[in-house]
Amino acid sequence: MKISLALTEKLSYIFLSLPLFLFLIIWLNPIAAVISVCILSALIFLLVKDAGKNHEYIEISKEILFFTIIIAIVWLLLGGVGGFDIGYQNAPDWNIKNAVMHDLINFKLPVVYDNGVRLTYYVGFILPAALVGKLLVLTGFSHETAFKFSNYFLLIWSVIGMILVFIHLYSLVKVEDCKKLLLIFLFIIFSGLDIVLPYIQNIDPLHLEWHYESFSYTSNTALLFYAFNQAIVSWIIIMMFMKNPINLSNLGFYSVISIFYAPFIALGLSIYFLAVFFKELIVSICNKKFYDYFVSAFNLKNILSLLIFILLMLYFSSNDLGSKLDFSLKPVNKEYLSFVFAEAVIFILLLLKANYKNFLYWIMTISLIMIPLINACNFQNGVDISPDICMRSSVASLIVLFILVSRYLFENTISVFDKITKRLLVICIIIAAVTPMFEFTRNIFNVRNNISVCDEVRTLNNKIDINNCHWIDGIGNYCYYGASVSDDKIFWKYLSKK
Repeated sequence: MKISLALTEKLSYIFLSLPLFLFLIIWLNPIAAVISVCILSALIFLLVKDAGKNHEYIEISKEILFFTIIIAIVWLLLGGVGGFDIGYQNAPDWNIKNAVMHDLINFKLPVVYDNGVRLTYYVGFILPAALVGKLLVLTGFSHETAFKFSNYFLLIWSVIGMILVFIHLYSLVKVEDCKKLLLIFLFIIFSGLDIVLPYIQNIDPLHLEWHYESFSYTSNTALLFYAFNQAIVSWIIIMMFMKNPINLSNLGFYSVISIFYAPFIALGLSIYFLAVFFKELIVSICNKKFYDYFVSAFNLKNILSLLIFILLMLYFSSNDLGSKLDFSLKPVNKEYLSFVFAEAVIFILLLLKANYKNFLYWIMTISLIMIPLINACNFQNGVDISPDICMRSSVASLIVLFILVSRYLFENTISVFDKITKRLLVICIIIAAVTPMFEFTRNIFNVRNNISVCDEVRTLNNKIDINNCHWIDGIGNYCYYGASVSDDKIFWKYLSKK
């Protein structure tokens, strides 16, 4: 059977934008909601219209498509999505996600807690599921029943997203039908060479990636298990971008959607968007085609996206922690050097001959080398989010790395050099696969010990206090999730519902 890439892109735009529509309608006051929904509707109309010009398709058998869907379901279930007993929800991430889900179901939206703090968090991915639960509560079902069905719907929503991810992957790495499942397998096990790092001390046998306090790149499996709400949409965005990276007209939409779902991952994506933006600017000047560049860069889609982007920035900047971050660079030391070599540089060097003319290859290289050096702290309360910046802002570059590795492995090889390089890459991938295997082992181990759902927190009500920020084992830091002094913030004063 044939799957139209135009249809895939259209469905992706709808999948990505629907939660944003819900957010705008529910969080904003009537005037702001009507204006912003009209802007977003016009933007999606233009995107869908342009997607219809893509006449390409991928061929896939019904059997491979069936197994693709099954793999997506099983992978998500093992990560705890849906709340079933065959998967484990990782604390503290799932403790907070479930607490936010409870609050979205129980509280009037937008959520304002009893102490006046407003929930200010990237709720986009779980919002449709939470609204299903809220609807059930309003029709007389108990909260526990509503919470369960919200998680069931969340699984369905996530499966749809993962199917889109895999279809985009098939379109980026063109392989024969019989090799498509092998490509998915590589995607699931892809990771850095955590196991060979020479300076690992006191390794947590269930969290191999946490070698250093501030350095960590996340394998695809670990990202899905810990932050599926950020992973799925980010994978879709970067893969759509990679199909036509010089298409400036869609960069605004990608920026809006990425910051709505995952602000830290959006930081990593912005490196690519800005690099392409300025590269095309230089090319247009050299070729004396600046007018064409101007029309492409400042088209109606990007202008509409900018308006939504400003609104979302006003929302997230009201967050207590995010609005007071100080950035600096960390020193280069032996831990950093060993980390970047094992996690990225060894793959980058093996890909050099095949990709030295590829612009995205060089942006990926610079990103993966520089991101671990970013230091981000809130000195007012001593909160250090550098590990989060490192783990999440590297996601886009790690996917670019995976796509380049996969393309190289699956292309026909003639030279001896390429054959040797491919064998070295395969060896690296096999060694790196130890990391996701640890993730699967931990989840299976916890399920066997009757640990599946992490739902100890239940609510963030009266727990967010910017003046009392500290890490709580198994839960995290409550200060990440709210805006306590919100009356003087533009979003809450002029744009939100009261």
